[in-house]
Amino acid sequence: MAEQPIEVDHAVPEGPASPRFRRWLAVLVGIAAVAASMLSYLESNAGRQEEHNFVIASRGANDISVRLAATSPLLEAEAAGLRQSLVLGQESLARRAFAPSGIAFDYGFKVGPAQERASDRLLHLSEQMTTIPDQPHGLDPRTYEVLQTEPSDFPEIVAEQNEAVDTADFFGTRQQAGIFGLGLLATAAGLLGLAGLMGAGRPGWVSLISAASLLALALLSAAVTMIF
Repeated sequence: MAEQPIEVDHAVPEGPASPRFRRWLAVLVGIAAVAASMLSYLESNAGRQEEHNFVIASRGANDISVRLAATSPLLEAEAAGLRQSLVLGQESLARRAFAPSGIAFDYGFKVGPAQERASDRLLHLSEQMTTIPDQPHGLDPRTYEVLQTEPSDFPEIVAEQNEAVDTADFFGTRQQAGIFGLGLLATAAGLLGLAGLMGAGRPGWVSLISAASLLALALLSAAVTMIF
């Protein structure tokens, strides 16, 4: 003889339910429905805010990379021009200070001033090539803004990125609390269904009180998360 599946509703015979028991059951079911809506909104909103702040943080990292890539060549070119200018100036000084008398001294005395002028000219050209003009000159506003980045601008950008990461972590904690509350609520809903099935006997009241406790814990968790 084939086994017949047993319906959950008929696994345990339904017990009698007093009006007081039914009233409490209805109240708790209503509270569970409202709590489910609140916790669902809390969890979805926290998840959305977390993702939004992670996007802001990633944009900050990209902005830092772009600004470093745009300004590093200018700084390196300026440093290279300064080094070459200093080398020419030192060579000019060395030729005149340490050259022996005679032809070498005369040569150093004549070449030295030319090297000094070349050093000054090279420094001036380096400054011109690495200085951002006051007008964009055909550059788009974003590129022009990036090229004007100063080293002092980076701490502010990093601070904004860290703030976005901290905010994302805050909403991530809130989302986890919402998921935890929904898990408690699901368990409470199962206990409410079991209480309605067993009726107003001792097992039914135990199930009802357990469901009420879980509902209270879920609401308390949501309230603490929203406040802190």
